[in-house]
Amino acid sequence: MSGLICTAPFLLLGVFFLLVAMGLFAMKSWAWTVGLVFAILGLLGGLGGAAGGNYVSVANLILNLIIIVYLFKVKEYFR
Repeated sequence: MSGLICTAPFLLLGVFFLLVAMGLFAMKSWAWTVGLVFAILGLLGGLGGAAGGNYVSVANLILNLIIIVYLFKVKEYFR
């Protein structure tokens, strides 16, 4: 029973991300917003990690910055 309690949140999170991915492929405006929010959160996390001396976080920072730029480039398709 404890295994289910531990894995249930991750299963729900996986379903959530699957729904967001389907929304992005279908060009839904809500999915664009969710993607942008998560990219900004990832960018902030990368900044915090890099400021703390974790140089691997720089890759996270760069990747999330690329995602944010890309999302703004294709924003008109999500209307």
